[in-house]
Amino acid sequence: IEKWEDKDAVAHIVSAFTYIGGLSFAIDPLRASNWGVDPTTVLLGPTASKANDLLSGVGAILSGSLSPDDVIGAVLTDVTQGFPASGIIKDLVESI
Repeated sequence: IEKWEDKDAVAHIVSAFTYIGGLSFAIDPLRASNWGVDPTTVLLGPTASKANDLLSGVGAILSGSLSPDDVIGAVLTDVTQGFPASGIIKDLVESI
């Protein structure tokens, strides 16, 4: 902390406070562009964000910029990250 400039220290303190307190609901949509996501999906939650990602993937398939295998692999990887057997599922998906 002693090496931080004042603005960095204040930014860290505000960031920590917002995640501890209830301000994250108000500040996260404002900072959504830092993560490359839409503020609306941040407000609606992780399910809306995943649905938005899936629709973007379908759009990329239809435009020809991504293959269906790439999109399906990314979706399965994203969905299975929280599963206890995610390593087994990942190995299974890679073998297909």
